Amino acid sequence: MDVLVAQIQASKAELDLTEEELNQVQELLTSYYQKRESLELENQSLKKQRQDLQAEMAKDQTSLMDLTALISDLERKLALSKLETEQVALNQQEAQSSFG
Repeated sequence: MDVLVAQIQASKAELDLTEEELNQVQELLTSYYQKRESLELENQSLKKQRQDLQAEMAKDQTSLMDLTALISDLERKLALSKLETEQVALNQQEAQSSFG
């Protein structure tokens, strides 16, 4: 009978230890899934930020291309204006030479 009681007590102690280990594992799993969810939310947020930045960069790139085209047009107009001014000056010189 004492042997049976001792076996029951040993089994009870082993069961208690196993339950404690199971509780620890459950706590670790809970912690793991909480951290995983937190990281997934952070990942989604970072993906959205990246998409927003890419959209902003594309918009900025378009604006830069438009600005570059405007600068190029302005440079051409300035060059044309300079040529026209030089032509007017030459025509005036020729006209004065003809009269003089």
